Amino acid sequence: MSTEQAELQSTISGKLISTTREITPPQEDNRTNYTNEDRKNFAVLYVMHGSVKAISGIMEIPVRTLYNWLKADWWNRYYDEAKREYAELIEARLSDIVEQATRALIERLQNGDEVVTRTGDIVRVKVSAKDLGVLIKDGVDKIRLLQNKPSKMTAELKVDYKDLERNFAELADKYRDRVVATQ
Repeated sequence: MSTEQAELQSTISGKLISTTREITPPQEDNRTNYTNEDRKNFAVLYVMHGSVKAISGIMEIPVRTLYNWLKADWWNRYYDEAKREYAELIEARLSDIVEQATRALIERLQNGDEVVTRTGDIVRVKVSAKDLGVLIKDGVDKIRLLQNKPSKMTAELKVDYKDLERNFAELADKYRDRVVATQ
């Protein structure tokens, strides 16, 4: 019987589960009546960790049973739902980080960056023009992306070659008498 050290932090049904223990996946399937909640919890853990063996030890469900679940008709539905919920969780966390960083940035723009002097004092220094320029450029680019507009200025050149040919012909006729023969 093999064991492995596992350090996992998982969310099952909104509860944080933290394990640091020797995990020995069950070898036999002592129960055959697993609930839909068990299946959903497996899908959540699989999205977060991807290790059937470690999840087997946490949930105390045999590895073989979990591998069979990966092939079951219901698996894709539960897995897709777990992926979507996990993506929403990550998006919410990242949104919170962006919000906190934005507040800190605004505070620094208004009051300056904190800098430690040679004597150990903390003083505020205005944000440099170069840094402000980068902030503005990046900010405008992100706003334009959110608005589904191009983030870089681009120009589209439309050429009417017939019109261009006609213009060159007119110029050639107009200046024909000024051209000096080279022969």
